[in-house]
Amino acid sequence: MTRPAASIFFLATLLMAAAELRLGERRPWPGAEAGRPALIFAGEPAWPAGVGPRLEAVGAMVVISAEVPAGKALLIDGRGILRRKGPAPESAEEAVAFVKEWELGRASFLNRCARCHGEDGADTGSPYIRALTGIGNRMNAMPIRAKLFPTVVQPDYITARGEPFTAQELDALIVFVAGL
Repeated sequence: MTRPAASIFFLATLLMAAAELRLGERRPWPGAEAGRPALIFAGEPAWPAGVGPRLEAVGAMVVISAEVPAGKALLIDGRGILRRKGPAPESAEEAVAFVKEWELGRASFLNRCARCHGEDGADTGSPYIRALTGIGNRMNAMPIRAKLFPTVVQPDYITARGEPFTAQELDALIVFVAGL
């Protein structure tokens, strides 16, 4: 194989591997520590200056992986489960916000939704409850939001499935649910 053909094959292999990364998938991530969320980037030039210490301050860490396409970032939880995919944050503040939004969504889910759906979104103990696992692989944020039947009561007060949320909490909940 010539050098350009080998490079194209390698790039295609990396892109296929990244496309196969599914939300909710658990796997080992070299460099990640059990019990700590991690933001995974393609390589050092791809992540913003100062992001390591800023993430450390909120209990998360940075991991570098060749499996992540340039310009993208992945968030894994403390159990190594892929919870969020998106554009790579351009600043340390954006990286912290990327992690904190997922954490706010997790807290909202555990406080308002887990009693029916279970902590991992897989509970189907009632015929009226559907499992949420893998939902982010089947649909994007807009259809997930629609399934919550949000109703704006006041400018920053929304009810969804009968539960009260701020707009920020509802957006974060959708981010979290997409990663179940």
